[in-house]
Amino acid sequence: MLKQRNLVVLAAGVFFLGPALSRTAGSSQLSNAPHIKAKRSEVPRTEAGTGSDPGLPSKRRVTVADAIQMNRVAGSSFTRMRYTGASSSDFAVFSPNGRQFVMVLKKGNVEKNTNDYSMLLFLSDKIFDSPVPKTVASFSSSSNREAINSMQWLADNDTVLFLGERPGETTQVYSVRCSSGQITQLTHQTRNVITFSASAYGERIVFGIENPTQDIVDEKTLRDGYHVSSERLADLIAGHMPVCCQQLFFLDAGEGTLRPLHVQGKLWQDPLQLYISPDGQYLVLKTNAATFPTLWSEYTNKDLKELLALKVPKGSPTSYIDRYELIDIPNDSSRYLLDSPAGAFSEVVWSPDSQSVIAAGVFLPLNVQDAAELAARKTQMFTVEIKIPGLDIVTMADHDLKLLGWDLKQQVLRFRKTRDENLSGTADALVYYRKQGSRWETVTSEIVGSASVLPDIRVEQDLNMPPKVVAASSRIRQTAVLFDPNPQFTEIAFGRVEDVSWIGGGGRVVHGGLYLPPDYIAGRHYPLVIQTHGFDRHGFWIDGSFTTGFASQPLAARGVVVLQVPDSHDAIGKPEEARLMVETYEKAIDFLDRRGIVDRSRVGIIGFSRTCFYVKYMLTHSRYRLAVAVVDDGIDGGYFSYLAFPHLDDHYDRLLGAAPFGLGLSTWLKRSPGFLLDKVHTPLRIQANGPESLLEEWHWFAGLSRLSQAVDFVYLPEGDHILEKPWERLVSQQGNVDWLCFWLKGEEDPDPTKIQQYVRWRNLRGLSGANQ
Repeated sequence: MLKQRNLVVLAAGVFFLGPALSRTAGSSQLSNAPHIKAKRSEVPRTEAGTGSDPGLPSKRRVTVADAIQMNRVAGSSFTRMRYTGASSSDFAVFSPNGRQFVMVLKKGNVEKNTNDYSMLLFLSDKIFDSPVPKTVASFSSSSNREAINSMQWLADNDTVLFLGERPGETTQVYSVRCSSGQITQLTHQTRNVITFSASAYGERIVFGIENPTQDIVDEKTLRDGYHVSSERLADLIAGHMPVCCQQLFFLDAGEGTLRPLHVQGKLWQDPLQLYISPDGQYLVLKTNAATFPTLWSEYTNKDLKELLALKVPKGSPTSYIDRYELIDIPNDSSRYLLDSPAGAFSEVVWSPDSQSVIAAGVFLPLNVQDAAELAARKTQMFTVEIKIPGLDIVTMADHDLKLLGWDLKQQVLRFRKTRDENLSGTADALVYYRKQGSRWETVTSEIVGSASVLPDIRVEQDLNMPPKVVAASSRIRQTAVLFDPNPQFTEIAFGRVEDVSWIGGGGRVVHGGLYLPPDYIAGRHYPLVIQTHGFDRHGFWIDGSFTTGFASQPLAARGVVVLQVPDSHDAIGKPEEARLMVETYEKAIDFLDRRGIVDRSRVGIIGFSRTCFYVKYMLTHSRYRLAVAVVDDGIDGGYFSYLAFPHLDDHYDRLLGAAPFGLGLSTWLKRSPGFLLDKVHTPLRIQANGPESLLEEWHWFAGLSRLSQAVDFVYLPEGDHILEKPWERLVSQQGNVDWLCFWLKGEEDPDPTKIQQYVRWRNLRGLSGANQ
């Protein structure tokens, strides 16, 4: 679904995560590309000192396997979409009485090609006493899905429900009793359960299962052919397509009955979030609006206006706009909770008495007469209480807040002032609301003032300090380390990371992360690799912003300086977007050259998702010659993808400044990188994750091959956009390390499983592009 909708609305704007499409492995040049089976063991590790005081104990260099095997905080449906696939705040799920909480850790198992998950239990009153957590559930996943996800406590304060998966099995709803460790499977569907919500005591459960698929080729099709209308090319080639949409079911555990539930909108959300009332009477969920009222065009919020203006592809059953529905479960009837759009990352929580819903990050209907109120509703999101069943609205805050949930004993709602995890990791970012009569008022932790105020469990880290889980109490002003998820890091020599800034495209100040080799020597000019697609000034990253392709610390361990660059810009979605981002990369090279850090004749770059377009634009438009490049699973602003993927056409029209027809084609001939392949003389590695990505990337592979340029291709048939499986991550991340070091330093890994890889790459050296 992440690739299918392709538009993700973030708090700060709209970012396109387009499908990463590549070429098939049918070509003889690709016959040895996917080394999935050959990566079952860890990458060989090189022992080395830190390069500092020779009297210090020797530490080994970091590898890609270290990044894969790193313990990361998980357990949320949104986790894998965040930077590094980990949460840094709001991951602890407290029991209703607040006396204990659970959290989830995940780590890759390189040997078994699984991701191993553990649910840890902590007692709230012991968090400052060096607690030893109790592991109440351990699951492993061999798919791209989480093995433990979406935890919910029941009112007995002992039972936790969650989505669980074991290798080779589908995802189902499970329960675990924390006191005994007893695990029970509650659903038994043939397809994966992707979401659920349970009433207070678990007697009623609503759950959703993944989209079914429909075969295109059958006896009728073989006889009469298939009439093509709005189907996706990738689906036609695959021979099957998803059927709209995800399906909802209601399970009454007491009666032992199971029946479907129906909604008005479409269930295309990924992840799909459900909120059942404590008494099991109602369900609130966010659905996609195939159509919406014309009055919504009067909203002036910038991000919402961009979504409303997007042209929905012909025949599409959905749009890019979501709204909340309220379902009366016994009657299986639905109506809209609000006659207005919902924010992409909004949340909902029920009041304990099931009489109202609190919603954060929602727009309000434009049906008011007061001019000031109407102007506010057009421009901003709100936090509100909605009475059930009358749907009367009580405004709590005239701005968006991140809703954390109830502190039931104190009868206060907990919020975080910002949705940015990495800016919200302090206790003073919390805010509390309490109902006073018919009004909601903010209260401080001092006014709430008792030992039962829930502690803030979060991750503390910085560019050079590995993450530690900490507990903070606003009541007693105390913070303590709860535990260190990765004590093995004390044995590893990480490269030093600096927060650097320079003037980028359009005169904009840009902050990036500069990764230096562990034995860095001032004055030596090192090869440089620019990693695109995001930078977190507060985060400890071994690989980079995402698990696909990036490998900052392993590259630094091989004597390469790495610059992690943000991917956002004021020109997002405009014709100058790529040009200004390329200007940012060019000025970064100049900046590091002036500092005497890098050898500008040995510069490489990695693009992922949207930033693949920037890398390809740089290869075809920049006067700066790159020594090597990588593009992993991304868009390219190309003519073929414009035609093959209708969901891209309106976006590409804006990105390139015209449609590629008539006079607009001349604009494309100048701006679209795919029409300028003759200008590419940089060795390029292309990675495609899944069949759709295969199509997207085929243009560049076929074109550069026809022009006898140095191009390598790797296809991961089951790879997700953000890679999850350890072997696929090794192919992607370790493969990029090998490719970059081969062209930047002339190095070859002696691992015998890589012999054919280097034979192929040596042959590429003789092509025209590698010699210019």
